[in-house]
Amino acid sequence: MIFNRPIKHIIILIDVSYSMLRHMNPFINSLNKFISDLRKNMYCEYRLTLGQFNTQLNYITEFTDVHDISHFSITDFNIHGTTALYDAISLTIKNFSNNIENTNLFVISDGDDNASFLYSKEDTDKMIENIIQTRKWNIVHCHTDLSLFNVPTVNFDVNDICNIFDNLQV
Repeated sequence: MIFNRPIKHIIILIDVSYSMLRHMNPFINSLNKFISDLRKNMYCEYRLTLGQFNTQLNYITEFTDVHDISHFSITDFNIHGTTALYDAISLTIKNFSNNIENTNLFVISDGDDNASFLYSKEDTDKMIENIIQTRKWNIVHCHTDLSLFNVPTVNFDVNDICNIFDNLQV
C-alpha cells in the first residue's frame, strides 16, 4: 500500500444542451471507461466533480473519490436548453477555487456560448487567467472546432466523442 498519495481533482463540465443529445451515450461510455482507468492508478488519489450545463449548471458529483462512483447512465443527465458556457466555467471556478491546487478542469462542448447571462467572455477569461496563475489549475477546452479561451483546446469530432478522453492528460 502506498501512503501519502497526492490527490488530484478532476472537474469535467459537459454541455447537455439539445445539440448534444445524440452524442451522450458514446460520451457516457467513454466517461465510465475513463473513471475505471483512474481507479487503477496506484500512485494518485482522484476526486471527480462532474458538472452538466445548458442554461443552468448542476453537479452530479462534487469532489467524490472515483472509487465511490458507480457507472453513469443517460438518466443521470438532464438534456435540454441552450449553452451557457461562460456561466458554467465561471461558476465552477468560483465554486471550487479554494480546492487543492492539483486541479484539472475539462470543459466539453459542441457549441459556442448562446445563453450566459451572469458572466461574459471577458469575465470568464479573467477568471481562467487568475485561477491558472494563483492555483495552478490545468484547464482544457474540448470543442468540436473552436478555441474560445486562452487555454489548450482538444478538438474532437462530435460524431466520435467516445474518443475524447484519449487525449486528456491528468
